[in-house]
Amino acid sequence: MNIDHRLEAPLQEKLGLEAGTRIELWTRLAKVIEGYLAELPQARVAPEVDLEKIRSLLSPLDFTRPLDPRDAMDIVVRNLWDYSRLRAGRANWRRRG
Repeated sequence: MNIDHRLEAPLQEKLGLEAGTRIELWTRLAKVIEGYLAELPQARVAPEVDLEKIRSLLSPLDFTRPLDPRDAMDIVVRNLWDYSRLRAGRANWRRRG
């Protein structure tokens, strides 16, 4: 019995996602991370902060109806890239470790 088989029911119940959808999302996430690492050296250190724009992007997400998991991931990835300060200190990130 492999680990995915043992976790199949609990994960499907908790996430509401079937194995194929989970695999697709993990694959997309790996591509996003690879793209992040490739673009990081050229990215701005600090994002532009426009609270009204951020609020307008988030306002449709009222949790009254579920989003397709792919759409949810796209929204999170796009907005983390555009508005996150996670890029701070990027000039030194390759020298560590």
